[in-house]
Amino acid sequence: MSSCRPGGGSGSLRGSFAFLSLAALLAGCAHVSARDRQLDTATQELARYCDENAEHDIAEALDTVQRAEPLVERIITGKSYFLRVTGAQVWFAAQKGFTAQWLERTLECHQARRVLENTPSAGDLDPFWLEDGWVDIQVHPASTAFIAQLRGRTFHQADVINSRAQSFVASFEAK
Repeated sequence: MSSCRPGGGSGSLRGSFAFLSLAALLAGCAHVSARDRQLDTATQELARYCDENAEHDIAEALDTVQRAEPLVERIITGKSYFLRVTGAQVWFAAQKGFTAQWLERTLECHQARRVLENTPSAGDLDPFWLEDGWVDIQVHPASTAFIAQLRGRTFHQADVINSRAQSFVASFEAK
């Protein structure tokens, strides 16, 4: 028979409290360490991709955005599959001096700077970064443009990226 007295058996109140306290502490540490990992990644990306021209390069690249579309990919589930939005595709007009590698590095630099600034605002339209995650950015050349594929690591992140990309392009069209 179990007792609720201190030290009174395996089901004791003290033991339950200690277990719940440890679980809460670990849950809190997991959240902090995820943010720490994001900051560590951003610091490394900043050192790797940003230089003294970063601010100018970012502004120049973002001014060439043409359009955005959902990035829809096949998700394989055993013998079948389904189509799912995994992020967004953003088209950039080709400009003299632009390469896919330069644009990818510039967008990675932009993401790192935004993460380290950590100044999200209500209605943030920037699809190239997430407050609580990391955008996978891959740039591919097309005939007269570059296509940046922006992927989230979760379906929720993918939906946020796609929504922001659509709004980002619409804000340029409104100017």
